[in-house]
Amino acid sequence: MFIGRQKELDTLNKQYEKNEFSFIPIYGRRRVGKTQLIEEFIRDKRAIFFTGVNKEHYKDQIVRLSRAIFDNSESSPVFSDFDKAMETVYQMAGKEKLIFVIDEFPYLVGANGSVVSILQQFIDLKFLKTNMMLILAGSSLSFMENQVLSTQSPLYGRRTGQIKLLPVDFQTARQFAPKLSKLDQAVMYGVTGGIPKYLTLFDDNLSLDENLKSQFFDRNEYLFEEPGNLLKQEYTDPSLYQAIITAIASGGSQMKDIFTYIFKGSHPMKKKNQWLPLKMKAR
Repeated sequence: MFIGRQKELDTLNKQYEKNEFSFIPIYGRRRVGKTQLIEEFIRDKRAIFFTGVNKEHYKDQIVRLSRAIFDNSESSPVFSDFDKAMETVYQMAGKEKLIFVIDEFPYLVGANGSVVSILQQFIDLKFLKTNMMLILAGSSLSFMENQVLSTQSPLYGRRTGQIKLLPVDFQTARQFAPKLSKLDQAVMYGVTGGIPKYLTLFDDNLSLDENLKSQFFDRNEYLFEEPGNLLKQEYTDPSLYQAIITAIASGGSQMKDIFTYIFKGSHPMKKKNQWLPLKMKAR
């Protein structure tokens, strides 16, 4: 069941109703509901939906993109490169209103950095002649802000709007577990930070305590490993960041306490002073 995000859906529908090209970047932290928002928006519309995969070879991404363009048919032709795929998207958009979505756009660019410039050229020379809608989504805020939205990006000035997807507010979060008391809903909101993915894990047929014990303290449940998984997705070596979180969880509330725990205690990171953050070095 899709909950909330009416303002964002209204923004997307307003852009869709334009009889001209539109380009909407959608970005926000992981698990905040970008993919679900896009899927809800395109549910009854003609769309191509492609998702980039982290560390997947460029040729393999092109194979999957080819299938997405041809309705995921296993027998569909495979394009030789991104240019050829975009040419076909352009031809399709000239016949009928089309939404073209690249979810996890940073992963595709990671496989081939020229993708950004190729898209810019297609927008300027071809897509602007159509009324297609282009959506680029990504979980890496720094990438989306620097490589899509900033003045340094080849795509700068092409967007017709943007959505920075934030965690849901308390009133929306309550709808995920309506049977819980308002006090328990407030605790649920506090421990999930209003992240939709985490809110969907709460079962309001159980008590708040039962939900917390199940989701956070059962090593077989989703949230037990979530902090570590998020760090692994963002950093090649997340050990320092894990150590900082552990130091804070152990009671460290000041920089000197965290520093002492990591670099003067028994933690294995104490020998890797080259990774010391700049603010710590300054002290």
